[in-house]
Amino acid sequence: MHFRKKHPAIALPLVAVFLLAALFQGSAAAGEKVKQPATGKKQWKEVNSKSYWYSMRMMRQKIGWARITEKEIKSGDEVRKVTEDVFFMKLNRGGGEILEDTKTSRAVSDPDGRLITYHTESSSPGQESTITRIIRKGEKLIIINTVGATCKAKEVDVPEKFSGELFREFMAKEYKVGLKVSGKVFNTGSQRVIDESYEIIAREDVEWMGRTVEAWVVNMTEKSGLEDMTITVYVTDDEKEAPLKMTIAGGMIAVIRTSEQDAKDLSGDFDAGIEFSVKVSPPVRDPESVRAAKVVLSGAPDAIYEFANQKKTKDLGGGRTEWLFTSPDFSVDNALQIPVAAAEGIEKFLKPTVYIQSDSGKIKEKAKEIIGDEKNALHALRKISQWVYFNIGEKNFSVGFASAAETLKSRTGDCTEHSVLTIALARAVGIPARGADGFGFSGDAFIYHMWVEGYVGKDTWVAVDPALGQPVPDALHIKLYHGDVSPEASLDSTVRILKTLGRMKVEILEIKREGMTEWKKTAPQKKK
Repeated sequence: MHFRKKHPAIALPLVAVFLLAALFQGSAAAGEKVKQPATGKKQWKEVNSKSYWYSMRMMRQKIGWARITEKEIKSGDEVRKVTEDVFFMKLNRGGGEILEDTKTSRAVSDPDGRLITYHTESSSPGQESTITRIIRKGEKLIIINTVGATCKAKEVDVPEKFSGELFREFMAKEYKVGLKVSGKVFNTGSQRVIDESYEIIAREDVEWMGRTVEAWVVNMTEKSGLEDMTITVYVTDDEKEAPLKMTIAGGMIAVIRTSEQDAKDLSGDFDAGIEFSVKVSPPVRDPESVRAAKVVLSGAPDAIYEFANQKKTKDLGGGRTEWLFTSPDFSVDNALQIPVAAAEGIEKFLKPTVYIQSDSGKIKEKAKEIIGDEKNALHALRKISQWVYFNIGEKNFSVGFASAAETLKSRTGDCTEHSVLTIALARAVGIPARGADGFGFSGDAFIYHMWVEGYVGKDTWVAVDPALGQPVPDALHIKLYHGDVSPEASLDSTVRILKTLGRMKVEILEIKREGMTEWKKTAPQKKK
């Protein structure tokens, strides 16, 4: 079947919900699912415990709930802070396919917020579990990521500060407008040291649970490797540790404190297929043949960047810019031979990750079978992409985010599964490959999408789209980000995506189809 009718996208913004959930924990330390906090055979006694319920919303519609439990435990004179979280999400991903995802974690830290251990697990029906453990051992952090049967471990130096420490430092201050606390901290979500800050920007009345409450408005900013992401937090003096609400992307995503009954009421039907799409009028027929497009973008000027196949050509004023998007145009005669000798900075795109099991025997065997005796890197990449398109038979949204190994086994998934499997197969035969996140075109709308880029020429990355069966992707791809598929890269890609949520507007002015030399107008031109 032609996959344009059932576009394999609608995957990336969902990451944002659980990213917000992770940040909501204060990026504090966490611990394993055990009765004692992994500190030997000491007997620990619970001395304090309090739970809070939250409603998780996207585009002002309920999509899930969260329960946050804060505890204090003691063993003799030793005290530990424990945070136990449960996040549940349910939404229609388009075509009537419902996705349910549960994320649990248990946090343990010392009274100052120093991490001791961390355990978090995410699971969906019919999908392999994703588990992360972080253990502080002396002057080292042991980080263990597990997806299904794949486990990857690494060791890093204990950072000067953890996010939980900075959060507690901020809470201990006397609140006033202008108060700011910042520093470099270890973030458990992206598993790296980042810049983090808390700043009080206002004190205002907030409508909450049918009444007016005076609250401090705090901007919590996370500086990723690319840019800032700011979460607005509303807190009161008497419960600084339990915000009334948190919002991101201009309020498009929110977590609001409420009752258990209200939090669990998910009677609405949030259709991600509709809410995440960017409508275009008039629609473009046969988009797969479009090789160049002149497009006007507005609404999210800080989210779109220039790349090889997308260049800004004109500033139209009023936040509107004109762009030229083109399909990849790289001659196979200039392609490198495989295995590709990766240049400096490219080596990481040959390595396996917890999601990209390019070192798996089954993936290596399948990759060699697909390319046969092919040595041309571009030919090989396109062979792999097309094999993935034709061999993932169940093209649907039933899977949240599966690894390459699981996808090879299940032959099921959307654009993310097509992409991770293509990346793994490419790396397995020596082609550096990475993911590309952004928008793909479907019918009358741009929809969040993921595809693949391979390093096949000197200083040259060339795209393929395995989910759409396009060895040469059409020009109606708007890229927001490219990089590895790993926990460390998740924050960077999500920040770019969030900047477009509910804001992006697209107008296609002219297109040039394959074999055409003349531009064809598609959108009605405004009178001057």
